[in-house]
Amino acid sequence: MLSVRLFGARLMRGAPFFLVSASLAGSMALAAAPAARFELPANPDAIVLSFSERLGEIQSEDHPWLRVHADGRVVAHRPSYLKNAGTFTSSISPDEMKGLLQTLADRGIMEFDPKAVVSELAAEKSKNPTLFEASDVSIFEIRVRLKEYQPAGSLTVNRDFEKDIEWSGLRRDAKRFPQVAGVQALSAAVSDLQALAQRTERLQNRDSMAGGER
Repeated sequence: MLSVRLFGARLMRGAPFFLVSASLAGSMALAAAPAARFELPANPDAIVLSFSERLGEIQSEDHPWLRVHADGRVVAHRPSYLKNAGTFTSSISPDEMKGLLQTLADRGIMEFDPKAVVSELAAEKSKNPTLFEASDVSIFEIRVRLKEYQPAGSLTVNRDFEKDIEWSGLRRDAKRFPQVAGVQALSAAVSDLQALAQRTERLQNRDSMAGGER
């Protein structure tokens, strides 16, 4: 069982996690503000975080997905209809796990309220109705599973924490409604997770190439 407490400055909104991890390490030393507390499941195989994108225009059960396990293993899958298809495995360190979870918390993913965001979107759409909307039928899913989650600055400890988010048309909504913070936060979180998946693919490809040269 791994209990994690991270103190540090909050990350810049919209910046992918692995592009700011170096600066995060420096800002942690400042201890500028308390951060959230996370406790991971005791089972090392437990999936702490999962992400997937179902491409609506492609009729296939095979789709891109990412899974992060409690022991730091990261598994990313690229479906057969994409270039460099396959399932790739790498790992992240405990500090990177902390940083990833903290980034999602900072973006508001742990407290994300789909109904509230949909309501805000509806209000914005009513101000500027359009006859036609760009088609975007992709569905993004983010799932978080923690033994405990305590928000920054809160005395409340959420045990057996679960967060499930499913959103259709995120690219369209993010582009059309930059003023809706919840949509922008979710879009940024998706970018973070896509960056982690791409990093996993690059690392395994690099290791495979290095092994072939021996």
